[in-house]
Amino acid sequence: DITAGLRRPRTPVGVPRPVSEEGLALMLARAQGVVRAWVLLGAYCGLRSFETAKVCGDDLEQSASGAWLLRVMGKGGQTAVVPVPDVVLLELRPLCAATRGRLWPDATAQAVQFAVRRLAASCGVYCTSHMLRHRYGTALYAVSHDLLVTQQLMRHQSPATTAGYALVTGDRVAQVAASLPGANDAVGAGRPTLRLVR
Repeated sequence: DITAGLRRPRTPVGVPRPVSEEGLALMLARAQGVVRAWVLLGAYCGLRSFETAKVCGDDLEQSASGAWLLRVMGKGGQTAVVPVPDVVLLELRPLCAATRGRLWPDATAQAVQFAVRRLAASCGVYCTSHMLRHRYGTALYAVSHDLLVTQQLMRHQSPATTAGYALVTGDRVAQVAASLPGANDAVGAGRPTLRLVR
């Protein structure tokens, strides 16, 4: 084998494709019941479709400080805790009060994915369940400008994966560049005239 001993090329890190805020608003305006809960868990807690399908009633808990948290069994069987914003809490609390077991016993990752795509299509929006998670990560970074916080809440193993969410919000780059001293001065103001010598 002539390729034996050669190092494999690195797989490029994919760039997140978040659903737009307008698209999310359209989906939430139409979504009801179980599918609404699934959209909220993806967009506001960053759950993957297989994590959403496995949510149990006893996964929702209140901390000593009063914050609501959701235990999530993620990739590789790793357990993490994510904060639950009010918009998700309003949907989850009644469901979790009714059962300690799985909220959707028959749900699978594929069922979540299919339901989200079907809802999005009915709204004229292109969105997958993972695009809801991408929206969560992009929004986290846009608000915090903190890769470590975003990495922790997204539950990424590698900061390189999280760095892609910073690239999506490129408007911040333009703002920083425009804020450099002298960047907004009138063209030529305070600069010596250059003469070309032939």
